[in-house]
Amino acid sequence: MTIGCYGLLITVGGSYKYYHIVFNCVVVMTEVKVKVPDDLKKQMERADFIDWSKVARDSFREKLTELSMLENIASKSELTEEEAKELGEKVNHSLHKRYKDLYSDLE
Repeated sequence: MTIGCYGLLITVGGSYKYYHIVFNCVVVMTEVKVKVPDDLKKQMERADFIDWSKVARDSFREKLTELSMLENIASKSELTEEEAKELGEKVNHSLHKRYKDLYSDLE
C-alpha cells in the first residue's frame, strides 16, 4: 500500500488573512485474487452490505501479526529445529491421547 499526501495553502480574506491548508491523500492498493468455493461466494453475495475486501484485509493483517509474534518467539528459542519438531510431535501425541480418552464415546 502506498500513501501519497500533498498539501495546498489557500489564502482568503481582505484586511485579515485566513489560511486554509487542504491535505489530499491517495492510497494505492494492490489487488489480490482470492479463490473461494461456489457455496461460500453465494453466501457472500447474499451479504452484499459487508465490505468483503476489508474483511480480507483485516484477516490478512491479523494472520501476519500472529506470524510476526511467532517469529519473535522462535528467534528467542534455544531449541534446534529438530528438537522443536520432536517436542511438537510429543505434544500432538499427548493431546491426541487425552482427547481420545475424553471423547471415546464419539468413536
